[in-house]
Amino acid sequence: MRYCERVGMISFDDLQARCSELFERGEYKTRKKRFAIMDGVWWTYTISKETMYLITCYGLSDYDIPTGLAWAAIHRDALKLSSAE
Repeated sequence: MRYCERVGMISFDDLQARCSELFERGEYKTRKKRFAIMDGVWWTYTISKETMYLITCYGLSDYDIPTGLAWAAIHRDALKLSSAE
């Protein structure tokens, strides 16, 4: 589970309960209809009907992850990997 690797150890049930609580209370922000931040932790997400699905955890960060990814795309800040044939 990425959350444990990038933020801290927590059981799946406890993490789901905490995120559900924050979602129900409206204590989260979304950006670009793709990113959400809860308790300072960035996630990618999708919504289907009345359910928010947190897909992957980017980790606890003061940085604005969506802005950073957009900047990287604009400035072509990427590694190009090719297979050796």
